[in-house]
Amino acid sequence: CAIPIFLLARRWSGSTTAAVWLAFAWLLYFPMHYLDIAIDLKTLRPSCYGLPALFWGIETAERRRLKTAGLCFFIALLTQEDFALITGGIGAALWCLHYRSTDQPQHRQLARWGAGLAVASVAWVLLAVLVVIPAFRDGEVVHYSRYFGDLGNSPGDLVKTALTEPTKVAAILCSQRTLLYVLVLTLPAGLLPLRKPLLLGAGLATFTMLSLIQLGNDPAGSQQTVELPPIPYHHFHAPLLPVIFWAAAAGLQSRSRSTHTGRLQRISQ
Repeated sequence: CAIPIFLLARRWSGSTTAAVWLAFAWLLYFPMHYLDIAIDLKTLRPSCYGLPALFWGIETAERRRLKTAGLCFFIALLTQEDFALITGGIGAALWCLHYRSTDQPQHRQLARWGAGLAVASVAWVLLAVLVVIPAFRDGEVVHYSRYFGDLGNSPGDLVKTALTEPTKVAAILCSQRTLLYVLVLTLPAGLLPLRKPLLLGAGLATFTMLSLIQLGNDPAGSQQTVELPPIPYHHFHAPLLPVIFWAAAAGLQSRSRSTHTGRLQRISQ
């Protein structure tokens, strides 16, 4: 994963030194270290294989190697169904970045490709969650539906709660815990991702889902085992990490207009 981070950072910043430091920051990034759950190597998660695929998918998409990027994102989707939330966000971000550049065929092509990736990702996650997984679980819904506490125990319940009790959902989203998650994920990257909200927005769907998970929120005296919060002590945030470092790499971009123009010319080649 450090290699595509280096390539992304060097492309955006034009600085090999800055790219090396960001790649090194990934190696020290503690939310990544917890992806095997409590750093004890007791569980090998499929997401371990999906992360490199996402990183390389982003890197090759920026270089207009769209067939390679498509293969990388497909591999990522095979590892875990909720990776589709991220690939869809990446596709939407690419479309937003390039759809207005109607005078350049390369930009139009990437915009169309990004839109296609977003649509395909939505179809993939709906098929997986509503059809494929229940078929292999004797009709039961995906197991992590119960992680959302009183918001509902199935995808249908969650949608119903969001539509009928939006203030309840908003109260969970607009909490100190959500702010803590933002800081935990961005502070180790020097808050650089916050400089590129459009790219960071590719992870909005996944981050919203994580913020609604209610693990570790058992009321006092319930006699239930209180679990650690999902970020960063579990694997749920894994799909977010490539987007965070994509935004961090872009956040290294010089504020100089001339440097910015030169870099965009190199990217479009």
